[in-house]
Amino acid sequence: MNENPDDLLTTQQAVEYLKKRWGLKSYNVNSFRQYRYRRKIKPSIEMPNASMWRRRDLDQMPRPDVTKRSRGDLEDRLDSPGNYMLSYA
Repeated sequence: MNENPDDLLTTQQAVEYLKKRWGLKSYNVNSFRQYRYRRKIKPSIEMPNASMWRRRDLDQMPRPDVTKRSRGDLEDRLDSPGNYMLSYA
C-alpha cells in the first residue's frame, strides 16, 4: 500500500489497515461497523453500495478499548451453570 494520506481505501482495506495500525489480533468488517455505529463515524465518501475511507481519517480514529470485549465465545457462555436452555420437545 502507498502511504499517501489522501488515498481512498475500501472498507475491507480500511479494516486491514486499522488492524495492523492498532495491533489487534482479530478485527473484521462487522467489528468495524459496530465501532463506527457506536462512535457515530461517517465514511470519507459514502456511495449507495460502498464506503470509501481516506487514510488520514482512519489515522484520527481512537483505538478501541480491548478491555470492554465480551467474556469468551458464545459456547462458553451457553454452557455455564447460570444459563438454562428451554426445550420445546
